[in-house]
Amino acid sequence: MPVYALQAAALLPGGSLYTPITEGARDTILSKIQKYETRQKDKSVAVSTKSLRNIRYFPVIEAFKDSTDHVQHYRASKGVVCLNETSHIYYGAEYQDRSNFKKEDNLYMYNGIKEVHGQKFADETVRRYKAIKWTVGKYFKDGKMSNKMDYAIQESDDGSFFMLKSTTLYGGSNDICYFKDGKPYICKKDDDGSIIGKELQ
Repeated sequence: MPVYALQAAALLPGGSLYTPITEGARDTILSKIQKYETRQKDKSVAVSTKSLRNIRYFPVIEAFKDSTDHVQHYRASKGVVCLNETSHIYYGAEYQDRSNFKKEDNLYMYNGIKEVHGQKFADETVRRYKAIKWTVGKYFKDGKMSNKMDYAIQESDDGSFFMLKSTTLYGGSNDICYFKDGKPYICKKDDDGSIIGKELQ
């Protein structure tokens, strides 16, 4: 039998690719989801506090190749995919620590804001940017990614999936993967446009 680089146990508590969501992170994500939906023009899709109790979290795994051995490696990401099971809407929550950001890191942005709004506003923008650690976005309902997530949940051993985030020198990709019969699969489009699962080697 082939040995798979990704094992289902690695994504479970205690596994090498498992990243627990702290209570503080969870509260921040839920707050941002609610604010995101409140800002939408269609108030009918705005989420309620009650519906936010029915949020499921799915892990994001980063894939990269070491520059020395050119072998594919995996590591846990602090980002997550969230599913509001009440409205059946998926969200992506990305984490980035910007606490060490300085205006010198992007003087073009800083000077542009300073020129239009003044130095005080520009300095306040930098302060707020440094404080932002979580950003949340929504996946279109019945969109390509949402449909792949639905497929993975239906086909997987345990009704879950993980996002595989690959980064290369030429860009990157986000793929939806799952485990079936203990083997990792990746969601792909078939020739007829339907979603199929292919073994992830």
